[in-house]
Amino acid sequence: MVRLIFLIACLIYIWFQSLFVHTSHAIVGDRHVFGYGWLGIILGFGFNIVPLGTAWFLWGVKKDRVGAARFLLLIPLFAFLVMPQLFMERVEITPVQLIHRREPPHSRFNADIAFADIASAVELDYESGLRGYRLLLKDGRTLELPANTVLTAARDTIDAQLRNRGISVTTQTIPRASN
Repeated sequence: MVRLIFLIACLIYIWFQSLFVHTSHAIVGDRHVFGYGWLGIILGFGFNIVPLGTAWFLWGVKKDRVGAARFLLLIPLFAFLVMPQLFMERVEITPVQLIHRREPPHSRFNADIAFADIASAVELDYESGLRGYRLLLKDGRTLELPANTVLTAARDTIDAQLRNRGISVTTQTIPRASN
């Protein structure tokens, strides 16, 4: 029963988070910087209320110390797996390049791409609402920027920069995977 209540509390918190904009857009000179804003970070830390509340219930009401300890261990696990994303993921757009940064272990998606090196772009439009890009470079290489919240927030600015340079942008809709 406690696991079901925990799952429902997680779903309610995720729904609550979805009501707010988590990203920020700062313009510094001619540079556009997109990242997680202070509200996204607060809501990220706020998720710890769910395992804390569950641990409190197990400790105080059910007298289950082991169960409470398990839920308390979710907090550092969450901090290790999720919080780096909130602090490190960003997209910077300058007049000459696109900079995409992800947290480890996703560093293979980190890229500094000069707009002059891009031959064409495919915007990956996922049914979940997130956006990603597949960029074909003039030297024949293909770079993929996977869909994420920050890249989705930067979409309009990226598309404007690509269109200003005459780089063709096509949109590919990616349907949800059916089981």
